[in-house]
Amino acid sequence: MRKSCPGKSFRILERRESLGGTWDFFKYPGIRSDSDMYTFGFSFRPWTARKMIAPKEDILKYLWNVVHEFDLEKHVRFNTEVSDASFSSDRGTWYVDCKNGKRYSCSFLFMCTGYYKYDKGYTPDFEGMDEFRGRIVHPQAWDESIDYEGKRVVVIGSGATAATLIPALAEKAKFVTMLQRSPGYYAARPSETSGVSKFLNGISPYLGHWLNRWRSIWMGSFLWYMSKTYPKLVRNAIIKDIRSRTPKDFDVDTHFNPKYNPWDQRVCLVPDGDFFEALKRGCVKVVTDHVDRFTESGVRTRSGEILEADIVVTATGLNLQTNFPMSNIRVVVDNKTYDSPQSIMYRGVMLSEVPNFAFTMGYANASWTLKAELTCVFVCRLLNDMDRSGKDICIVKRDDSAVDENEQFFDLSSGYLMRVKDRMPKQGNKSPWKLNQDYTLDMMNLSFRKIQDGVLKFQLSGQRRRDLLDSRRRDEMIPSVSEHRRARL
Repeated sequence: MRKSCPGKSFRILERRESLGGTWDFFKYPGIRSDSDMYTFGFSFRPWTARKMIAPKEDILKYLWNVVHEFDLEKHVRFNTEVSDASFSSDRGTWYVDCKNGKRYSCSFLFMCTGYYKYDKGYTPDFEGMDEFRGRIVHPQAWDESIDYEGKRVVVIGSGATAATLIPALAEKAKFVTMLQRSPGYYAARPSETSGVSKFLNGISPYLGHWLNRWRSIWMGSFLWYMSKTYPKLVRNAIIKDIRSRTPKDFDVDTHFNPKYNPWDQRVCLVPDGDFFEALKRGCVKVVTDHVDRFTESGVRTRSGEILEADIVVTATGLNLQTNFPMSNIRVVVDNKTYDSPQSIMYRGVMLSEVPNFAFTMGYANASWTLKAELTCVFVCRLLNDMDRSGKDICIVKRDDSAVDENEQFFDLSSGYLMRVKDRMPKQGNKSPWKLNQDYTLDMMNLSFRKIQDGVLKFQLSGQRRRDLLDSRRRDEMIPSVSEHRRARL
């Protein structure tokens, strides 16, 4: 907005007391990025820290530096939670109501709320939880008061959070057990900048950042393509690497050989193989079984094994918004309430029948920021195009021929997505309704493809039409200078 739409005013309404979202909210040990910072950072601000897989502290510092560099903090309203948003086609205006009693009006509404709920993580209702004498905590509710030093910890789950949390817990805990219902894919990767990356950065910070960014994008796209085209080959490569990193007697086939193909669910990043190093040290073990029930002293598995614990961490997933991308906000368009499943996504950035509106959603197979930044580029292009055309309303007209009930929000089988798939917007079966998990394709689509593609409809609001009509009438009533001269003659 500051660069491409310098004439526009804007406000950022932030529910919390600080910026950073995930990186400010989560407190559990070891929290870090699950993508490299060349792609997770911004294209316009080089990542210069040593760690490429960065801890939350480095990410927050980077974000605040960007805010200060571009003087953005004055545009943010903290502790401002939106409750309702309504659009009037007659006035071409959104009215945004907040829980603190304030109301904002704007010509365009851009939702950047993410897709999961901050309030509470997902924890199954395990039998006997009230009998357990220790502490049960979800990573989303972790706080610094939790003392795990010298304690026995059971972590239920095997996703990205568990892969991050367990090596960090193992540094102080007496023993850590990962209890997983089924295996996931774990892939080791260096956490620090490689020799090639350092060389490229040495050429020039901005040029090096650009080269490293595209290097990471191409590598990620290649691995995604290989996973979808040659899944057996990729599976064997991942399993072979895990065998080389785990103890010789470790049962890799039971604990790290999933039933699904790579990238049917997200692959968990293991920086520097820290998870496998903890296994080698003997302070972590993996149990692949179902939870039967909690006991006074721990967790009993379906096979009858008792896992003793002082603390049980339920790394069992997130709760997604059931009204994505509106979060808990009630949205009304000309007296009609927005309903997620009735909408179809356009270019992955707008929704059918919701005027002057866009939302941010990242990739399933790459850094969130890659798609977020492209979305912002598209929104700025759209705003400028509306100014040039003189139209103040832009709406995506639904194409029923593109609707396919089998096309889900994301092409992943992860549990947190499956639990809400019937409450999410749909993607279509053809462009521009189908989501791309391809940065290069999206870059062409969002940064260069013409805005007026026949799908977006532009029109005048009732107020704009009345203003134009009044202007014409005034022009007709005021005689020109030459007419005054002729009258005098």
